[in-house]
Amino acid sequence: MIHDRYLSELLKEETTGSSVVSLYFTVPDHPAALPALATHLASLAQLTDPTLGQSTEEAIRRAVEDSKGDHGGVVLFVTDSAGHSKRLALASHPPESVHVGVRPYLRPLVAILHRSMPYCLAVFDDARAWIGVNADGRLVEVATVRDEVMRASNFGDWHGLAEHRVHGHARMLRHRHLRHVAQLIEETMHDHDATVVVLGGHAHDLPLLMALLPATVQQAVAGHIVADPATMNASKVRSDADEVIAHWRAATDARLAVQVLDQAAAGAHAVMGVAACLAAAGEGAIRQLLVEEGPGLPGAVCHNCATVFPEGPTCCPVCLGAVHPVPDVLEEAVVTVLRRGGEVIPLPPYLLEGAHMAARLRRPAK
Repeated sequence: MIHDRYLSELLKEETTGSSVVSLYFTVPDHPAALPALATHLASLAQLTDPTLGQSTEEAIRRAVEDSKGDHGGVVLFVTDSAGHSKRLALASHPPESVHVGVRPYLRPLVAILHRSMPYCLAVFDDARAWIGVNADGRLVEVATVRDEVMRASNFGDWHGLAEHRVHGHARMLRHRHLRHVAQLIEETMHDHDATVVVLGGHAHDLPLLMALLPATVQQAVAGHIVADPATMNASKVRSDADEVIAHWRAATDARLAVQVLDQAAAGAHAVMGVAACLAAAGEGAIRQLLVEEGPGLPGAVCHNCATVFPEGPTCCPVCLGAVHPVPDVLEEAVVTVLRRGGEVIPLPPYLLEGAHMAARLRRPAK
């Protein structure tokens, strides 16, 4: 995905002696509203960090006003020292927010990526199929199948075949068609890095196709929609498929949260809570980090050993070195885990039951 590649590049960025202003917002429908939005976001940036100069405010206004060609959600990263910006269109509408730090603020972007992973959509009947991929906010056709032989009414042209042979041949052609569709779905998921698939068709056809899918693809089926490849409306089927994916994502996240919290409570290669997760992240011990979405949690980082810890101590609890504040220790954990090859799963706060973070470890907790 474009967003994933973009995220990898952003993780490498960190400034010295300057600030990066990260702005998440939705482009208004009417371009005439952009100047007011630009002034509003520039003011929020100044309130977040009063040390930002006039040149940065002007760069923010220019970057926001240049969004008139965009639609939907956008994130901008503006560097105050150079006054330049980077822009990324988002697959959903993020809550408006402004963040200032030494690197791009990534938690909202990671959350959007988590919910907009590419998926395969296969709409089929007993003679046709349409296969597409929804990625980066667009539904793109990958393959179509049309078997006109199967469409011949009752095989009326097959005068030389006995009735039972006609029906037997029809079943054979239908099976061959669905096997072809199953193969296309598997190939599409592999070629486009799609981790889930939504099937669209009539209820009586779905079990037949499911039985022909490889076990790994069967496990990746997020759900079904009612659709006909001959009359499908791309906008409607995408909307229906997006709803299936949203329900699947929510249910999957809820199960994962229960599993990890239970493992942490049992001390089974998992930890929970801000202090424990920050310590594990600093040691490179986290394989999978669950972190709540929403407002950040202030904390501090040590000048000497770079330990990150929650707000409170006036000196480093590890080496007793001097510390400086950071606006969001959840962001610090996310960046550290991603840079070290771990996985980050943003979750609604209620799923973490007030713990803010929980993590599965690469090795047993100490």
